Amino acid sequence: MYIKKISLLFVLLVLSSCGWFGEREQPPLPGTRIEVLQNSISINPDPALAGQKIILSSATNNSDWTQLRVLPTHNPPMVSFDFPLQQIWRANIGLGESTRHVLLMEPIVNKQMVFVVNGNLFVSAIDLTSGRIKWRMNLKILGEKEEFTGAALGTNTDGNILFVTTPFGKIYALNSQNGNKLWEQYIASPIHSAPVVSSKKIFITTMDSKLFVLEQDTGKLLWDFKGAQENPTLFGSSAVAVTDDIVVVAFNSGEIAGLKTDSGQLIWSDAVGTARRGGEAANINSIKAAVVVDGDIVFIINHNTLLVALDLKRGIRIWEVPLGSTQTPWVSGQAMFLISDTNQLVALERSSGRIFWLKSLNDFLTPEQRKSQVSWFGPIISREGIIVGNSLGEILVINVQDHQLISKYQASTSIALAPIVTQNIMLILSKNGTISAFR
Repeated sequence: MYIKKISLLFVLLVLSSCGWFGEREQPPLPGTRIEVLQNSISINPDPALAGQKIILSSATNNSDWTQLRVLPTHNPPMVSFDFPLQQIWRANIGLGESTRHVLLMEPIVNKQMVFVVNGNLFVSAIDLTSGRIKWRMNLKILGEKEEFTGAALGTNTDGNILFVTTPFGKIYALNSQNGNKLWEQYIASPIHSAPVVSSKKIFITTMDSKLFVLEQDTGKLLWDFKGAQENPTLFGSSAVAVTDDIVVVAFNSGEIAGLKTDSGQLIWSDAVGTARRGGEAANINSIKAAVVVDGDIVFIINHNTLLVALDLKRGIRIWEVPLGSTQTPWVSGQAMFLISDTNQLVALERSSGRIFWLKSLNDFLTPEQRKSQVSWFGPIISREGIIVGNSLGEILVINVQDHQLISKYQASTSIALAPIVTQNIMLILSKNGTISAFR
């Protein structure tokens, strides 16, 4: 979890107030900041849900993983994967993680091609079945400082355009077959979130609380929206969720807004604040987990304080639970699953926020492993169970109903991000700059 990487906290320079692309100034969001003192609130399972079977959606052998969490709503169906893990290939993508570089995003897959970006802004295209590298593109900008580099990826529906966002305010569109540059756009704001692709538009949030919407084929700016800026903040920012007519954005300031996708017109707004004991990091409002939309409900969680469910059309709060996370929750059927900032795996009822169960993931570690700081990634909900990974390189499968361990596998020396599963293949990105495929 990125909250564990306190060394990556840094103060963003306030950018010039001059408008970019003729940017219009937006009024301050009118939402009320809700402050929750988490240390004084106990989180426990609801006794009324004890023994109740958790009903999930059906599994699918998804053919592609085209962007962060597959869909622009970040609400994919349950995946299918046949355990045990059997490695079929491993590829080196170059520089992995260091104190100055991060692996910001999991690989994506489209049309039998795996796309992944390393800690030094090299993009690689790899054949899904063989692991052979098809092409590699260097997107480093000569003369730029290399601190806190990390890029994110997405593809269009046809799979012929790869979009890359970089921390230096650049968005690139590359030919997915050969890496040739189709267009590039500069927005003069640091980007540390994944591009979200929907209806031939690209939605990009920035570290200084702005949303830019570009035309997919040309990179032309269609509209933008400015939220309140938070300073300092955590490294990374939340990816928007997009439906046919509404985009929901969550900024590092804790501001949340529902906007019309075609014009950027504000529909509703809210704010999630924090008042938690534990030093400066505990009092930062950052929202890093992607926004999730399931049906008519929006789910947003900030890094250490609050999980909220809101009505998609009106922005009215349906329920809230004092849980924080930097990992994106997974909604399936009547349930939501998440890894909290205190390393608890939590199962909640989707409609009410009531807790089915919670389980400390550290219970699955040996006494020796517990002596070190372990980060957890996921979850992924599969037909076989809840899949999570950790920084020790382990993949765990946990029972949905009773949170008991089903199986554990040593997949790598150190996992950097959540695994992805597509076409019955699991892809795992390691901190040392390797990507491994398991069938």
